[in-house]
Amino acid sequence: MKRRILSSLMALVLCLTLLPAAAYADGGTAVYVSSSGNDGTGDGSADKPFATLAKAVDAADDGATVYVMSDLTMTAPPVFTASR
Repeated sequence: MKRRILSSLMALVLCLTLLPAAAYADGGTAVYVSSSGNDGTGDGSADKPFATLAKAVDAADDGATVYVMSDLTMTAPPVFTASR
């Protein structure tokens, strides 16, 4: 009986050690926006950024980070929705 409880407890501890690994999964890709970018030829990289936030958001995968370069002028506050 004591051995069964100890085995069950060790199995539970082993399973619990796997939980934090999922919390630190990859955060996704990076997408860049700049006033010198181009929505037609840009790919969202730091070297070839998009020109508009709308294009960057459309191109971003789930979990991606959109970086807005300091040279971009915002004419209105951005509004984002959770669904596409």
